[in-house]
Amino acid sequence: MIDMENEREVIQFSYSEIGKRHQELKLENQDSVFVGKVRNDTYCLAVADGVSSCKWAKKGSEAAIDAVKRLALKLSKSELRTDDSDEIRRFVVRDWKNHFDGSWNDYGTTLNFVVWCNGDVVIGQIGDGLIVSSLGDEQILVTDMDEFYTVETYALAEVVLKSSFKVRTEKNVKNLIAIAMTDGIGKELDLEAIDAFQRYLVTLVKEKDGKERDIEIELWMNHLREKNDDDKTIGLLVLEGEA
Repeated sequence: MIDMENEREVIQFSYSEIGKRHQELKLENQDSVFVGKVRNDTYCLAVADGVSSCKWAKKGSEAAIDAVKRLALKLSKSELRTDDSDEIRRFVVRDWKNHFDGSWNDYGTTLNFVVWCNGDVVIGQIGDGLIVSSLGDEQILVTDMDEFYTVETYALAEVVLKSSFKVRTEKNVKNLIAIAMTDGIGKELDLEAIDAFQRYLVTLVKEKDGKERDIEIELWMNHLREKNDDDKTIGLLVLEGEA
């Protein structure tokens, strides 16, 4: 979706599909995604990937998205400071855990998010996945590529290490391009060409009509399906111009 708000151009886009392996096992898509406005002058992008070995992975990823939306509301209401990384970590973990009565390890999920709140940007990641952000003239890449092909994945679960939950805050950001994706997509991208990929995706969503865009995305996904059978989810949030 592309719209104008107070002379600011806003692009909100997401795509998600179930992986072949989950289809064969008659499981659901365990990824969850949200891109949108949560309150005046507050937007968020969140992508979560439920850990396949967990019994209730989909519920875990849905709860992670909900926790980020609640975080965005707290930041918007100044009930949390955007530069208080420790409290942001605590809030997300506690809010996520409060969704469940049973064992938290049954709901394990990774999480990647970007919140824009009145010009401040909060970027957070736990587990694998990829976040690409252009904050004005600055380019930020948040990933843990070393973890993509190992058997151990950091995630929201019963035990969450502070060091495994990355949080970064940037102040006075007027223009934002943010892309977040699960590892079903992120692990196949060439990080050396990530700037070109970002430009490609923004142009695709911004300038091509729905049918043409869908055809191009399907061709891209066919190529990725040849490489892996994971669930694949990506979200894009663009804020351009001054409000």
